[in-house]
Amino acid sequence: DFNQDKDFYDAGEEVVRISGIGELGASFDVPSAALNGDTRMRVVMQRGSYAGPCGALDQGEVEDYSMTVKGINNFSSLAISQDYLELSVSSPQPSTSNLQWVSNQDMNTTAYQIERAGVDGEFKIIETIMVEDPSAYAVVREYTDSDPLVGINTYRVTQLRSDNTAFESNPGQLEFNVYHSIFPNPTKDGVYIEIKENRSEVNIMLDIFTIDGKHLRQDLLDPTDGLKYIDLSSFESGLLLLKFKGFSKSWTERVLLRK
Repeated sequence: DFNQDKDFYDAGEEVVRISGIGELGASFDVPSAALNGDTRMRVVMQRGSYAGPCGALDQGEVEDYSMTVKGINNFSSLAISQDYLELSVSSPQPSTSNLQWVSNQDMNTTAYQIERAGVDGEFKIIETIMVEDPSAYAVVREYTDSDPLVGINTYRVTQLRSDNTAFESNPGQLEFNVYHSIFPNPTKDGVYIEIKENRSEVNIMLDIFTIDGKHLRQDLLDPTDGLKYIDLSSFESGLLLLKFKGFSKSWTERVLLRK
């Protein structure tokens, strides 16, 4: 928006049009008529075809950047007004965290530290990625955590720079829990428990109680077993409490034993 009129439709304001796959880059001249000061730059990407600066996109993305135009006439230049390191996290597969980040200072980066915190909020370095191919353009880098914590995982990326400074990304959070179902209920002699999870627990402790608190039995369940049968045939009819305790989660199921 060289004339800073809050739109991108003026002559000469579309400065780059490129297509391709992978890392792409381009340069452009700042016109001598551009106004000095903070200026908005919009980058629009769409799969299969070019898109205009506004409107709905089909499989695309729009990002706005705050730029600063400095100088006059042929000495005008365009510079990013502040550093950025943007992190996004997702879980494309069970028990997996995928981190993607982009920075405008990749060319000055020697390494990226991948840090993770659990429910205690204390960040620990889980990986250091050395930058062997620093880019002059903003590129997307990624890391996969194939062994996330059960429960809350908060991630951040710290950029280590060649001038011995560091810059932290925004945090990103994912949660991996244990999901379960138990059936049949009521039952004559036992129940099946099916543990569906997006993160494996080390083990799950099961304690069986009567409704008045009498402890009947303790079992150790392997969550990787999937569908598991719990035999209740040796107990008298009545309401039983099945208390499950994992590393990060505890829950109780009421089962009516009706012989």
